[in-house]
Amino acid sequence: MRRLAVFKQMIITSKKSLETLETFHQYDNKIETIPKEFQGVLVKELDKIIYSHERLLLSAMGRIRRNQTKLVEEITTPNIPHVVDQLFQLYEKDEEDPLSLLPLAARLMEYHKEILHLQTLLYSYQKFHQGMVIEIEEKKKRILP
Repeated sequence: MRRLAVFKQMIITSKKSLETLETFHQYDNKIETIPKEFQGVLVKELDKIIYSHERLLLSAMGRIRRNQTKLVEEITTPNIPHVVDQLFQLYEKDEEDPLSLLPLAARLMEYHKEILHLQTLLYSYQKFHQGMVIEIEEKKKRILP
């Protein structure tokens, strides 16, 4: 049952990841109009959150161990509340459409929340079932005649 809960959360988190990337794509033109330094912060934080998601999945499959990534976590831990605060500062300055990037901030917060929940479930699973990894088999591609 624990493994099922972990798989379910993996799927939910992956869906949130896709929704977040789709939202970024949808607001691509609006993002181009914000200051370059904030664009860099936004992309950097998105990279961090995607990397933390990837690291959790690799940890679940047993490709990396939790204690081996401790130094990496200190460097790559996303700071989503900081990004949201900067978005709200941009809202105050933007008089034309002050709430245009609010859906983007909401997607980032939802994605980050799901990653934190996945992390909790994975670490609980790994602690309870020490030495066991979640095996994910690659689906073999069928070649049609």
